[in-house]
Amino acid sequence: MAGNTLPEVRKRFGEFHDWYMERPQLPANYRVITAYNGNPLPDFHESDGWIITGASESVNDPLPWLPDARGRIAVAVDAGHAILGVCFGHQLLSSSLGGMVTKNPAGWELGQVQVFLTADGVKSALLEGLHSPSHVYATHREIVDSPPADAVILAENDMGLQAQQVGPRAYGVQFHPEFTAAIATVYAELRGASGTVGPGALHGAGDAGSQVLTNFIKIVSH
Repeated sequence: MAGNTLPEVRKRFGEFHDWYMERPQLPANYRVITAYNGNPLPDFHESDGWIITGASESVNDPLPWLPDARGRIAVAVDAGHAILGVCFGHQLLSSSLGGMVTKNPAGWELGQVQVFLTADGVKSALLEGLHSPSHVYATHREIVDSPPADAVILAENDMGLQAQQVGPRAYGVQFHPEFTAAIATVYAELRGASGTVGPGALHGAGDAGSQVLTNFIKIVSH
C-alpha cells in the first residue's frame, strides 16, 4: 500500500487492497503492508510477488519512506522478482530504476480511457487476452515521462506511457486494473466536483483491467 483511496470512495467500496483481492479471477494469498506508514517493503525472498498500489501523493514528494522503498525495488527487479506497480506504483517502479516522472502537460487522464498495445504488448504475459485498443479506468495527472533505460513499452495512448516491463518479471501500468465501473464513476464525480476534468468518459464495462490482475497472478505462480 503506497497510500489510501479517497475517504468518500473508502466509505462505499473499501480500500485499495480490498479491490486487488476481489477483482482477479484466480485465488491468491495476500499480505498487506502499509509502506506509506513507514513499514518497509519485505525482503523479496519473503513473497512470490509484490503489487504496489496507487496513492494521492507524488513520487516526487519528499515522502520519508520512498528512499528505502526505491532501493528495495531496484534490488528486487534485478533479482527477477515479480512486481506489478499501479499508477503511483508504476511511477515508483520507474523512478527506482532511473526513470523520470512529471506532471502531464496535457492535464488529467480521468474516467474510462483507451490504451493501445505495442507489438511487445501483444506478446506480453501481463496483457494476454487484451485487445488493442482496450478500455481501462484511469485517474492521474503525473506520468512516466522518461522510462528506465531498459524498459519495454507494452501499451500507450495520446496521454503517454500506459504499461511497461522492466527486468524479467516487473511491470507497471498507469491505469487502475483494480477499479470497477462503480469505483471509477465515483472517482470521476469527485474529481469533477473539485474542478478536475479529463478526456475520459464512463461508457461500457471497461473490465479489461481485471484480466491484468489475473495475468499477474499467473506470472507470480510460475
